[in-house]
Amino acid sequence: MSKSHQASRLNMQAFANEGVPLIETTLLQDMERLAQEAQGLQPDSSVSWRASAEMRPGSGAEEDVWLHFQAKTSLPLTCQRCMGTVAAPLEVDQRYRFVATEEIAM
Repeated sequence: MSKSHQASRLNMQAFANEGVPLIETTLLQDMERLAQEAQGLQPDSSVSWRASAEMRPGSGAEEDVWLHFQAKTSLPLTCQRCMGTVAAPLEVDQRYRFVATEEIAM
């Protein structure tokens, strides 16, 4: 049975066990730090992103949760040569491993 996952309140273990990716679009204006860098941001400017998780064998007896995150947008920035606005493509493709303690992470 599929559960409805929310990106802001994600149980990583359940998300990985279900194996269904989150595919969403978020308005750039809702991403405060990224929006501060933009010049002439349009109200409908957005980031398309996808997150999926899986369980992988870990170094111990338990499996580790891995998150694969991908995002893509075009960010209007100020050109440092002509001082005009230029659309700069921005893409992220990153994997994260979740562990139980800081000691394991080290």
